[in-house]
Amino acid sequence: MDPITGAVLVRASQPFTGVGNKRCAEDVLLLEAMRVANGRGGDVNVANNTNSSPESINGNSSSGVRSRASSDNGGIVDGDISAVPSNTGPPLFIADCRGKVAVQGNQLQGKGVEDVRHHTNTQLFFCDVLNIHTMRDSQAAFIALLSPDPLVAAAANSYGGPTAAGGTASFHKKLDECGWLKHVSLVLSSAVWAARKLRLQGASVLCHCSDGWDRTAQTCTLAQLLLDPYYRTLEGFAVLVEKDWLSFGHKFQERCAHTVDESGAGATERSPIFVQWLECVQHVVAQAPAAFEFNEAFLVFLADALFSCLFGTFLGNTDRERAVELRVKERTASVWSYALSKAAQSKFVNPAYVPERGPVWPQVAVRDLAVWKRYYLRHCPDAHPHRLSGVQWLDDFGTP
Repeated sequence: MDPITGAVLVRASQPFTGVGNKRCAEDVLLLEAMRVANGRGGDVNVANNTNSSPESINGNSSSGVRSRASSDNGGIVDGDISAVPSNTGPPLFIADCRGKVAVQGNQLQGKGVEDVRHHTNTQLFFCDVLNIHTMRDSQAAFIALLSPDPLVAAAANSYGGPTAAGGTASFHKKLDECGWLKHVSLVLSSAVWAARKLRLQGASVLCHCSDGWDRTAQTCTLAQLLLDPYYRTLEGFAVLVEKDWLSFGHKFQERCAHTVDESGAGATERSPIFVQWLECVQHVVAQAPAAFEFNEAFLVFLADALFSCLFGTFLGNTDRERAVELRVKERTASVWSYALSKAAQSKFVNPAYVPERGPVWPQVAVRDLAVWKRYYLRHCPDAHPHRLSGVQWLDDFGTP
C-alpha cells in the first residue's frame, strides 16, 4: 500500500477467462475491494484528481482499454477509454505486462485477460513487454555484439556480425536490431507508469502477465523501488528480492539453467529476467545516485552470485524447493550474509547517499539508456555468456 495515497499495488497471474470471457463473482468483488481502497490515505484531493498524472487521458470510447507501445520517449500511447464519473474517484488500473497478441493466444488456451465491462470504473493497459524467449534471444544477440572475439560472438547464438571491438559503422544499427535496450526501456516504462498511478493519482494497480513470476516481478519491484526509500537501502533491497522474487516464486533454477546442459530441453526455459531487472535498477541508480545506499558494484555482485552458485540464495524455483529439497539454509551461505556484512561496506555503500528521499522518476527512453558495461563487457568473453565465472567473481570481490 502506498503510504501517501493509500492506493494498493497487487500482483497476480492471468485470469481464466478464455474466448468466452468467463467471469468469477469472487474475482469481481476482489477487484472492487482494490478499487475502493483508493484515496484512503494522504491528501484525498490529490488522490481523487485523475488528471494529476502527466499521462492524462483523452477519449470517449466505452472499451476501457489502452495499449502501451514502444515509443521513443518510453511513454504511454493513449487510446480510447470510457468516461469516468467525477464522483467515483480514481479508477482501478490493470497493467497486463503482455501485448495484445500474446493475450489473444492465451485466450485460445482458456486463459486471457480481465474484461473491464464486468468491473466498476476499471481501466486496462497492455505494457507490451515480450516473453522470456524473446529476452533470451535478444540478450544473446546483445552479448555477441559486445564481444571482442568473433568466435565467442558466433557461439552466443550464431549472431556474429560486427563487434564493439571492431569499431564498425554498423554497430549502432546492430545494437538497435538486437532490441535489448528497447526491452529494458519498456520494463522501466511499465514500472514508472504503475508508480505514477499509485502516487500521483492515488489509484490502485493490479499487475500481471501470464504466470506472474517474470514480467510481473520486474514491474512491481521496480515500482516499489521508485516509491519507497526503504527499498533503496542495502537492507531494503535484500527484503525486496526475498519477498517479490524468491518468496513469490520466480523460477531461478529454470531461468538461470543451473542444472541444464546447453543442449537439454530445459534450456528453452532459460531467460535473463533477473539480470534484466538488475540492469533496470542500474539505470535508475545512474540517474539518481544519491537516492540509493548501494552502488553499481552491489548490482554486479548480485548478478555474479546469480550464476556462480557460491551462495544458495538463488537455487531452486520455489521456497519449498529451497527449504525442503535443497535445504539451502543448512547447506549453503546466503548471498545477503556477505552483501550486508561489514567487509562489504567499502565495496557496496554509496558515500553520496542521502536518506529519506521522495520518489524517483527516471527517464526511460532508449536514448537515455546506455550499455551496462560494468557487467556485460566484463563477462561477454566467456564462451557461455549466461554462465559467469566464479573465479572472476572471487578476483573482484574476494572470498566471502
